[in-house]
Amino acid sequence: MPGGFRLGFEGGSRELWQREYKFSYSTDARTWVLDAIITKVLDRLDGTIEQHHTEAPVLKPVPIEEFDPREFLEDPI
Repeated sequence: MPGGFRLGFEGGSRELWQREYKFSYSTDARTWVLDAIITKVLDRLDGTIEQHHTEAPVLKPVPIEEFDPREFLEDPI
């Protein structure tokens, strides 16, 4: 993506989940900063899809050097 990059993870069986972390470059901080988290869940049995998108300013600015995905494990869906 222009000005940034994404890290994506997915898994599951009946419920397929997907989590994406978006980073953009901050010229003020002079590093990559977490910009958004997108979580999707597809229930393969009934076809329902749930999606949650969290982005700045709700997210605290996290430099990539301090990024730990375990801090964002709470499932918003």
